[in-house]
Amino acid sequence: MSALRTPPPGLAEAWWPLEDVAPTGSRWHAEHLTGGWWDPGDLQRSRLRHATALVDELLASLPQEAVVDAASVLELGCGPGTGLQELARRWPCELHGWDPSQDARSAARAMAPAARIAQAATLPLALADASVAVVWLPRALARGGSDWAELVAEAHRVLRPGGLLAAVLAGPGVWAWEEREDAWEEELTGMLLVGLDRPGELGGPICFTSRWWLDEHVGRGFDTVVMRRAGVAMLNPDQGHGLGVWRRRPGPAIAAARFAALEPGSVREGRALRHQLELAHAEARALASGRAAALAAVEARAAQLTRPDAVDGHPRVRDALRAVTALEAEVQRLRELPRAVPATPPLRAIGNRLRASRGGSS
Repeated sequence: MSALRTPPPGLAEAWWPLEDVAPTGSRWHAEHLTGGWWDPGDLQRSRLRHATALVDELLASLPQEAVVDAASVLELGCGPGTGLQELARRWPCELHGWDPSQDARSAARAMAPAARIAQAATLPLALADASVAVVWLPRALARGGSDWAELVAEAHRVLRPGGLLAAVLAGPGVWAWEEREDAWEEELTGMLLVGLDRPGELGGPICFTSRWWLDEHVGRGFDTVVMRRAGVAMLNPDQGHGLGVWRRRPGPAIAAARFAALEPGSVREGRALRHQLELAHAEARALASGRAAALAAVEARAAQLTRPDAVDGHPRVRDALRAVTALEAEVQRLRELPRAVPATPPLRAIGNRLRASRGGSS
């Protein structure tokens, strides 16, 4: 068996960050350790173990009649290819992968040479309609959230009738990791993005979904086969991410706009959207407050450093200047020392002898 390849560290961190999953001292640290894949001292090994754990969950969740040799499998949003590598090792399938990032696609080609990585940066892919048996979405419905409808629509297009869509989900188990003051509310969540200002290198926003929202939107083209709200790659079934599996219903491909559309007059959707706006406003206020505090601290420091007596007024600089002044005075004293030596008789005699030797008078 060939050695496992590891993805470029920066790319792997941006795709699915692990550093902040279970920081030492947090109440989730022990759960991740007992989960079997988390090693806080070796993040590269953790990423490979995490990929293994996710593929374990995927293969265990799919109906076993679907896990057959030569099945056509597509991972949408494959990142640097850790999952593709593990799928290629565990499932003798016709493996396809795609990611919008060119760097990720390049890394995936190196990580999983047997997989066919799409060249295009945008959808749709160069795969025929109804040509794929299984589509795997490890991120679209758990992180980011902005392109979920396009990815679900592409999965619906390429899946044959009866084909399976599987996706990692963020629900109450991940909500607890955020250590928020507000409790998980199924009715008000819908599809909820938290961490809107979180940069991409830290994974971007987290996308939370309620079961009713998944039934409403994903259910427009799929029937639910498996729905786990937490416990994926975790020892405790109430913690961590969840996983859903849906079966494609017969019929023509459904467009992304249809999957994303809100049903007119839906009270649930309205409440969920209002909740999203309230949280977005709260995050914006917190961000603005943090930026204002940081700006005030910078301005205060700048004022301290640019005032006329700033350098002389700093205690350490003041002590250093005093030491320099003392050294300069000592140097000057030493320079003047020969002229300050009294003309004692022995010195005067030596001087007279020197002058005499040069023809001078005594």
